[in-house]
Amino acid sequence: MNLKKMPTKTVFMSILCAFALSACAEYPPRDPGGMDSEYLPFSIKFDQKGNMVVVDAEGKPVPPREAAFPIPATSIEKIEALSYVQYRGSHVALIVNGGRMYIIKLPHTQ
Repeated sequence: MNLKKMPTKTVFMSILCAFALSACAEYPPRDPGGMDSEYLPFSIKFDQKGNMVVVDAEGKPVPPREAAFPIPATSIEKIEALSYVQYRGSHVALIVNGGRMYIIKLPHTQ
């Protein structure tokens, strides 16, 4: 066996073993509210009167504010429209989003 190639082969095998064993290592869990999550770090909710409320990852309301246009960006990535319809005399609400309709049963209120 050639002695000049021996150190290179040993180093390569050591790195390969270390790489393979790193797959077994424990990593810290992902932040469920961060951008690594499958959900964005905010939610849209509706209060008892049917008014939309945006809440952050901790569930705290995010107040509306004026936006300075144009928004500094290179392009628009996505636009989503959400419609909420609450009927008088019925205990259901209709949510329309992305061409899909959701009928939500509401509690009976006077």
